[in-house]
Amino acid sequence: MTNQTRILHALGTSCLTIHQLADLVGLTAVQVSKAASGLIARDLVERTEPGCFRATDGGLAAQKGGVVITSGPANVVWRQPRRAAGSGLRQRAWNVMGLTKTSFTVPDLIVASARGDELDAEDNLRRYCAVLVKAGYLRRLPGRDQGSRHGSNGFVRFRVVKHSGPLAPTHRSRAGKVRDHNTGEEVAL
Repeated sequence: MTNQTRILHALGTSCLTIHQLADLVGLTAVQVSKAASGLIARDLVERTEPGCFRATDGGLAAQKGGVVITSGPANVVWRQPRRAAGSGLRQRAWNVMGLTKTSFTVPDLIVASARGDELDAEDNLRRYCAVLVKAGYLRRLPGRDQGSRHGSNGFVRFRVVKHSGPLAPTHRSRAGKVRDHNTGEEVAL
């Protein structure tokens, strides 16, 4: 049985001091104080005056129900841990996009962010930009820059509309979503 459970059940309906609780349950005053703080965080006990504790309605219900309080945080909203900024092609391209004050093309991104060891960097960044347009991070500008090959339709120009922070949004193709690691949002495509 944890210290918190012992203290909660020892309180009953009365208001007891730290030293009274320590004598009742056989703990030190420091242990009682720590356990009482945990019970207060769980809204099972309230501090009526300095050093005096009483069970709340929720605490009384827990006593009657024979609830056993286990260790660990209570009422915590768990989030996925923030991932570290990677050094992949898309992360480097995202960094370049954030620094670009004007419009850019996929070849501009390749020149600024490709290292030369990527497989088909042009196709990768073209698809990434298309996803970012659908998610609302980029805007496709009208017209095109002249292409480098005969018969080419030219290069699409993009402008950043929303740059949420240093971490590049990731495309979850199976889920059909883009995850923004800076805000924790997921945008459906």
